[in-house]
Amino acid sequence: MSNTSHVSTLLFILIGITFLIKIETMKESWEGLIYLKKDYSDSYEVSDKGNIRSIDRLVEYSDGRIRKHKGIALKKIKDRDGYLVVCLSLMGKRKTCPVHSAVTETFLRQLEPGECVDHLHDKENNELINLRIVTTRENCSREKSELRGLPTGVTLLKRRNSFMVRIYFSHLGNLYLGTYKELDTASKVYGSILSLSSITDPIQLKDIDSWVNNFRLNNNLEPLQRTLTPKN
Repeated sequence: MSNTSHVSTLLFILIGITFLIKIETMKESWEGLIYLKKDYSDSYEVSDKGNIRSIDRLVEYSDGRIRKHKGIALKKIKDRDGYLVVCLSLMGKRKTCPVHSAVTETFLRQLEPGECVDHLHDKENNELINLRIVTTRENCSREKSELRGLPTGVTLLKRRNSFMVRIYFSHLGNLYLGTYKELDTASKVYGSILSLSSITDPIQLKDIDSWVNNFRLNNNLEPLQRTLTPKN
């Protein structure tokens, strides 16, 4: 076999593999819809691509009539916040359902108190790969961060050409976490302390200071001098 034929064969195989991968990626997986812990699977299905459809079913009316309803793709409309929603009907009761909530609860899990669904990119893209479950705090912090153009919790001190880090805990108040020359360093400090946001005992303020000062020591920075006191 000549070199030209060998290259042509490899190219053909590569094109075939690429095509199969593309076909696999385009496949749409459907599951019975779950929303707000209610099972709508007898009437509706949702896909990992963010589409919702009703399914063929028999509906019995109050006068005893039974009618067959053919499944159709549900029309998606924008709510006042710009999210896509559909209208579900169960036992004669209508319910507005955000598409991202249906996809997340059906394919991932039910939301716990204090959690919400976050779009990684475009809020109209409700494909499963564009959705994640985060805490409400994380979601709000990200929105504020995008508006300010700085990482969450970081403030630019123009005169000092440095970045101040602060974080708020309801039981500790607004805590100063130090000032840093590098933006990446300031963001890292905030993100690490955010993982402690579940603490409930104000005495654990010492744990926060301990972490920050160890971090500053390892980065050849002066220890943190706390000037703010926690809330009573």
